[in-house]
Amino acid sequence: MENNNAMVPANNGLMVQGDYGLMVDDFNVRALLNTDMEYVKVFAPGFEMDDVDAYNALQSPAKTVNDCIGDTFNLCGLIAHPVQVVNEATGELVPAPRIVLIGNNGESYVSVSKTLFSSLKNLFAMYRRPESWPKDGIPVKLKQFSKGNKRYFSIELIKPKK
Repeated sequence: MENNNAMVPANNGLMVQGDYGLMVDDFNVRALLNTDMEYVKVFAPGFEMDDVDAYNALQSPAKTVNDCIGDTFNLCGLIAHPVQVVNEATGELVPAPRIVLIGNNGESYVSVSKTLFSSLKNLFAMYRRPESWPKDGIPVKLKQFSKGNKRYFSIELIKPKK
């Protein structure tokens, strides 16, 4: 089998990496959840994380987003992959994105959240894409909002201090 694990630019300029070639053109949940794809890695240029540290961040993230609401850190990258979760209304297994945010000190924050994924997609599409980020990342704050008994996560950009 040919090794297609090379970094390739997607249509929006993101550098993404995955096995079996990459099916991500616009970094949306549907594309992420393509069953042919195992994971996506996106990092700011110059930010260095070797494969062992990336694997460990994916397998054993240091923190959960839920436990860090209100925390701020410099986002340098993320690792995302599809997982199966139970739909509470139907009991069926449905795909969802598992996201590990990587901070500039290598700290990792994990969540299974379509809204967090959407927040990242909006960040990349509307404001800043990783190739324009500084090496130490961009300052963000972890946010939560609720609707009924459901919790949703997102990130908020923090303006750099002048």
